[in-house]
Amino acid sequence: MRSLRLLLLLLPALAWLNPVVCPAQHAPHPRLVEPINENAIVPLKGNTLPVANARTDAGRVLPNLALTDLVLVLSRSPEQQTAFDEFIANQYDASSANFHHWLEPAEVGERFGPSLQDIATINGWLKSHGLTIAEVSKDRMAILFGGTAAQVESAFHTEIHNLRVNGEPHIANMSDPEIPAALAPVVVGVKALHDFHPRPMHRLGSKVQFNSSTGNWHRIAD
Repeated sequence: MRSLRLLLLLLPALAWLNPVVCPAQHAPHPRLVEPINENAIVPLKGNTLPVANARTDAGRVLPNLALTDLVLVLSRSPEQQTAFDEFIANQYDASSANFHHWLEPAEVGERFGPSLQDIATINGWLKSHGLTIAEVSKDRMAILFGGTAAQVESAFHTEIHNLRVNGEPHIANMSDPEIPAALAPVVVGVKALHDFHPRPMHRLGSKVQFNSSTGNWHRIAD
């Protein structure tokens, strides 16, 4: 009994001397290693709406038009994406140590997002064009920013035009935006260079009423 009490007293000290060692979490490696050259640019393909064409074009927007809530979409490295996909699959595998091991958005960013150095490089490039950083998403996969139309056009080498689509006024970029090739390993696209928003695909039908005598439904006037 005495030896048991002594063991219980020694356990905290033994735990302090031999702490549990958790697997090391390595910070993401920087992928933006080339100097930014504004003369060496690449297009961000697929970032122009089909409706932005000569038929709907109503002329260039004013240079001082404020563009807010723009989003620069970032990417993971192929290795990070593979690791992330495997982790997600393991969260639903009862035999995995990561079964139901849910992560906060910030943890996703720390483990599977672009490096903080890459984020700083991109933010610095945006600021060099006079654009304002509003927020970096906690998972490090998006940067929210804004500025004037002239600043956006200068940074992304595209024009923002007024459009007239189905009788409604809109704005949109008329060509795929372009960025320095040095940023391409991390930057994959720009969202909200236009003001079109998703709409539901369904439509409300007519009102109906059940006729108990015929056993059928009949449309009724609104």
